[in-house]
Order: sequence, then structure tokens, then C-alpha cells
Amino acid sequence: MVAFFFGEGRVCHFRKEELVEYDGKVFPLVGGKLRIAHEENNKLLITSEVITFTVLEQAVVKTTLEVDKGVFSAYGSSSCIKDADMVESLLEVAETRAISRALRFAGYGVEFTGMEEISDRDIGTNKKSKILSSASEPQINAIEKIAAIKQWNPLECVNRILKVEVKSLNELSKKDATKVITKMKAVA
Repeated sequence: MVAFFFGEGRVCHFRKEELVEYDGKVFPLVGGKLRIAHEENNKLLITSEVITFTVLEQAVVKTTLEVDKGVFSAYGSSSCIKDADMVESLLEVAETRAISRALRFAGYGVEFTGMEEISDRDIGTNKKSKILSSASEPQINAIEKIAAIKQWNPLECVNRILKVEVKSLNELSKKDATKVITKMKAVA
């Protein structure tokens, strides 16, 4: 787990799989903020209202979060320009951003912008600026187990499948780990 400090001396513990590293910075995912909000509150109510929605063009959503310590509202937006890779899910992207911001306003990951709040345009599409969320422990264990059963070197398998040089399985993203596991299982 990784600890982030925020508000009135509280410590918030995000799990490894609830964090994404991008461009040397760490961003919490909305799922981690939600988990912590559920754990810390007797009452948690999230309502979303569509403010604007034009299919394949843009969406704006307002989310209101009600927790034990109060009510917090935020807006989230998405557009075909900002989020070209998610153009068929603009409403969902806008709502997720609104929820992430409302959770941040309520004190969950307050010192960090949520990963969902960053647009495709801000991230860019070249390989150097690709989002890398770390492979989960079960994914790494699966790669090691399959390699052991087949008597393969796990790093050699990863490097051949991904056509890159990886020095540790901990360098893998979730997406790449899934690809490796699928290919390893497919080989007879």
C-alpha cells in the first residue's frame, strides 16, 4: 500500500492497483477513492445529473456526493476533441470525472488530480507518454506460475511477447500483463 496524507492529520491508504504512474507522478484512480469513502462513512450517496450530452461530441455531468461530513458537488466534462479514444463513452467519462472531483473535494486524494480527470489530449498518444498502471500482484504471480509450469524464464517470455526489454515483472502495466498471460496460456 501507498499512503497519502491529507486533511486534519488523516492518512489515506491507496492500494498499489489503485494508483497510476504517469510522467513521473502518481495519480489515484476513482475506484480507490470510492473504496476509501465507503470504508470511512456510514452514509455514502452519489447522484449524477446530465447537464449536456450530444452523442459523439460532448458531455457534461454534475455529481453530488453526500458523506458523513457533508455534501460535495463537482462537474466533469468530456468531448470528442479531449477524449478521442473514448468518443463512444463520453457520458461515462464525464460522470467518472465528476465523481473523481467530488471525492477529491470531500478529501479523498485531495492533493492529487485523479487519473480520470486527465484528458487523452493531455496524455498524448506516443509511446513515451502512455499511461502505465502497474501490473497487479495476481498478474505477476500468474506469469511466474505459467512460466514455471512450462519451464520458461518469465522475463524472456515477457520480452519476446512484448518485443521490449523488461528487467523486472514489476515494470509491466496491467494491460501488458494481461497480454502476456493470454499469449503464454495460448502456447501449447
